[in-house]
Amino acid sequence: MASRDLIEHASAMMPYTILFFLIGAGLAAYGVYKRGSLVKSRASADEGTAEQSLGTLWKLSIPAIFLLVMVVAGGKLNGLIGLTVFTPATTIIITAILTILLTKLKAGETSEALIEGARFILVTLFSVGMFLGFINMIGEIGTFSELAALAGKVPTGLVLPAAMVIAFLVAIPAGAFCAGVLALVLPTLATLGMPSEAMGFVAIAAAFGTQISPVQINVAALSDGFNTSIIDVIKGNLKYILVSLVLLIVLAVIFV
Repeated sequence: MASRDLIEHASAMMPYTILFFLIGAGLAAYGVYKRGSLVKSRASADEGTAEQSLGTLWKLSIPAIFLLVMVVAGGKLNGLIGLTVFTPATTIIITAILTILLTKLKAGETSEALIEGARFILVTLFSVGMFLGFINMIGEIGTFSELAALAGKVPTGLVLPAAMVIAFLVAIPAGAFCAGVLALVLPTLATLGMPSEAMGFVAIAAAFGTQISPVQINVAALSDGFNTSIIDVIKGNLKYILVSLVLLIVLAVIFV
């Protein structure tokens, strides 16, 4: 949409993306430091859970780390070895085997956990899908394009910040359909003559909006995983997301 090579655009946006990864990692590390423990013991947890050694915690985390690496780099690893070894199916199987070998879960418990996790995702996807069908209908009648066009009505110097705020707000109801909404919004922004970096900042702003959306998959997963309401997850994310949005807008104004 910005008439620029994909690799060039990705390279231009990489420093800003890495910056927010580092900020997120820093906040996570601070949270651990503030609470004085990597794990939070619960009344229902086994005694000594919060007192496990760092080595034990690393051992327990290997299945999750493997799964993350395969999701991110599985395709590249297949390219390096010249064979399609790491597929979604083999990744799940190997992760399950590692879980059985390195954690207290037995084969039956691991299978039950896998099924339960899949059931949660499928139910959540169905629920979110019902709402996103409505969002898609709104997109078909041109609502999002009209919202994006509002950015062109502000003074020239404020076009990019306005577009970022609009994308951020639109992403809150869009949630998991954010990428689809961007496909409706970005062409309108492209007509304003925005460079690819500007449109990249708009996309990041939209991504921030999804993290305070009640129909975003990972927000729902956090709610289920930590046994708390989605609204509480959103409230917890809100202050960090708003600060990040302000920082993003400042960076956009300075560097674009």
